[in-house]
Amino acid sequence: PIAIGEVWYRIAWICVLVQKGHEAGADLAWKQTGCGARGGVDAVALAVVTTLEADEQNIVLSIDSENAFNRLCRDAEFRAVKKRLPELLPLVQWAYGAGTPLFVVGAAAGTEPIWSLRGTRQGDPGSPLLFGLTIQDLLDNLAVVVPRAPSLGCLDDLTAVGRAPDV
Repeated sequence: PIAIGEVWYRIAWICVLVQKGHEAGADLAWKQTGCGARGGVDAVALAVVTTLEADEQNIVLSIDSENAFNRLCRDAEFRAVKKRLPELLPLVQWAYGAGTPLFVVGAAAGTEPIWSLRGTRQGDPGSPLLFGLTIQDLLDNLAVVVPRAPSLGCLDDLTAVGRAPDV
């Protein structure tokens, strides 16, 4: 069963995402296609195909970060929200300011939960937005450091296309 506090949290997030998620997604979409934008994977695939067809010497580097949502530093999440959507900071701090319990399905009765102190919650409708906001600075920096190998993120999947030395 879901606790009343969890129900209110989910309702609050859904309201926030409807109002702010698409707006934030539009701001991130040039480099992060997984937040508030429809067809994010399709956009990355089209960009890759187009870039490969433009120059037969181009190659693709694709990185899928293992367990990325659970590995984010919560302080980094707070900084990213404060920088890009400061009006959401109180809600995010309320939701992630303390450890969150993880319960093991099928565990014996009385088994203590595992306390998560990093990342976002599994099933949290705001997780993609928080993840996207948190890694946006990384994507922005990649665009500056490696301008000839554009990088696109679709949440925790990063794709770079260009010539071998640049990629």
